[in-house]
Amino acid sequence: MSKDDTKKLEDLLKGAIRPLKELVEVLKSKVDHQELYLVATSSNVKSLKEQQSVINEKLDAQGEKLDSQGKQLNDQGRKQVILWDQVEKVTMSLEDIKDTQDLHTATLKRIEMKAEGNFDDIGKEDKRLTKVEDRLGIVPSPELTVVR
Repeated sequence: MSKDDTKKLEDLLKGAIRPLKELVEVLKSKVDHQELYLVATSSNVKSLKEQQSVINEKLDAQGEKLDSQGKQLNDQGRKQVILWDQVEKVTMSLEDIKDTQDLHTATLKRIEMKAEGNFDDIGKEDKRLTKVEDRLGIVPSPELTVVR
């Protein structure tokens, strides 16, 4: 091969290699850019995972608090049910007492009405007896006199 042939071959290779070299440089630039983006994204993901870990710990603590508060509410609910049952029992007892009281009140009113009738009758009898005692001259002893 002659120098001219070699020169032509070099020029031909340079012409063919130069565009490939430019393409490889563009490709390397894009890969470097993607690698930089990947590193930044990886750093962001790591930061997010750390934040998520902190949030999970806080949520776990809140969950435990909610569980204990839920247990307290259940306990209070049971106590309220027990108290309500007791209130119902007392209320029922009071209703029974009220019914009994109403019966006693009705009975006492009947007795009172009869007693008033008896007092009237006693007054009439005392008036008649006083007339008879006055005519006969009898002086009754104090414990036998009717007080009005």
